[in-house]
Amino acid sequence: MSAGLVQANPFGRSRVIFYEGNNGTQDIVAEFDYSYKGRLWPNDEARSVELINLPKGSYVVVYDQPSSNPSLTKLTDDATVIRVVGDNSGYSRFSTFEMNLENDLFRMVYFRKNGLDGKVSSVEIKIADNDEL
Repeated sequence: MSAGLVQANPFGRSRVIFYEGNNGTQDIVAEFDYSYKGRLWPNDEARSVELINLPKGSYVVVYDQPSSNPSLTKLTDDATVIRVVGDNSGYSRFSTFEMNLENDLFRMVYFRKNGLDGKVSSVEIKIADNDEL
């Protein structure tokens, strides 16, 4: 994560934005404002992600596993799990998928095989409802 970057977001909508470059640079590869599980198009381009206004209990998992139904219990390649464990009322940028991190807002775990940046092929996004908390 870029030096603990958390900034206020005036729009209030939950979003997950994947970027082609590390540290949120280059083109936006994909953007979600809803829960999703499946292939990420374009394939094998995402290197970083921004999480905007994701409530506690939300999570994002990225896989270097093109299966239409990826699973952490059946990993065949790299994966990263980012869990929101605190109040993320702003946006946070994760400059790479290839790191572990734990703080008051996030818990990020990287399962390494041969590298994940630029190889993300599937994602799982769960945006928690306030009622679920």
